[in-house]
Amino acid sequence: MYYDELKQIIAKATQEGFNVTCLTNSFWCDEYEYVIKRLKELKALGLKEIYTSMDVFHREYISPNKVANLLKASKEIGLACGLNILCVKSRNQELFSILEELGDAIFNVKVSVFPLNVVGKQEELIQKNDVADEVSISQLKCKFNRVLLINYDGDVYPCCSNYIKAIPCLKVGNIYEASIKDIVHSVTKKFPFGKIIMNGICNIAGVVKENNLMTLDDTYIDGCQLCKDIFSKEHVTEELKKLLG
Repeated sequence: MYYDELKQIIAKATQEGFNVTCLTNSFWCDEYEYVIKRLKELKALGLKEIYTSMDVFHREYISPNKVANLLKASKEIGLACGLNILCVKSRNQELFSILEELGDAIFNVKVSVFPLNVVGKQEELIQKNDVADEVSISQLKCKFNRVLLINYDGDVYPCCSNYIKAIPCLKVGNIYEASIKDIVHSVTKKFPFGKIIMNGICNIAGVVKENNLMTLDDTYIDGCQLCKDIFSKEHVTEELKKLLG
């Protein structure tokens, strides 16, 4: 849908010296030769790695054949690829059927299994006790691993959490308004991300509690969920900006 924009972003990031990875749900991968053609074009522009998703939720809308086409085509042209699988407790047994459906397409592919981040419509459809085991706030931290997410519109975020759309204040720039290098250099100076890195998300949660800014749960799946709970609320974000300086 945004193929031309994708090519521009890959070319721009590559020219500025960054390694580029792409994440897709493979909806466009109907015809194998078409997938080969597109991936060759993206690889020529500088794409280093591509990831796709397949799980009990995607499977209802995206055929396993499309995912298999992407994985096989990537390997054929020498483009590193990976498969992400999201799961909930009640459907863990379906993981094996997913791998079976993909067949030999998963050979020599990095497969990662993650707990589902409940966001958007999923909050109405999935029970809280069906997601991964939660841990206390004191054990949580930001998962930032020096990765920038660039959306189709050029907006840049300092992580690739599924909660990003619910936390607009985490946006650190736009590649159509500034160079990627300039955005990278300013990332830790931006609020609230700079404070999250400096203070730790669990300590920020302590400030929230001490000042009665909102009611937090005792446990969360991970630091991303806690970050979303705090910084998706504009009034809480504004108060923290005053308190943290």
